[in-house]
Amino acid sequence: MPTAEYNHCMAVNQAILLRANFTLRRKLMAKPTIVQVLKSVLAAFAGIQSGKNRALDFTEGKVSHYIVAGLVVIVAFIFTLVFIVSAVIGS
Repeated sequence: MPTAEYNHCMAVNQAILLRANFTLRRKLMAKPTIVQVLKSVLAAFAGIQSGKNRALDFTEGKVSHYIVAGLVVIVAFIFTLVFIVSAVIGS
């Protein structure tokens, strides 16, 4: 037969688990920041995006944010290539 101390410990453990679950859920449900969107786009651009992050991007993020970030990354990549080629050729 469980004692009062055991019941109290179980109640405290349940409260801790509920709080941790709520905190984790709130963190996962939060909209991605600009930095997180850029990290996600760069990871996808490099081909190393994890399935978990990709699923989070599709469920929590706005597609327009990822399109704009993707275009920015592509333009930066093109300008970097042009700069490197110009520096090597010396024109």
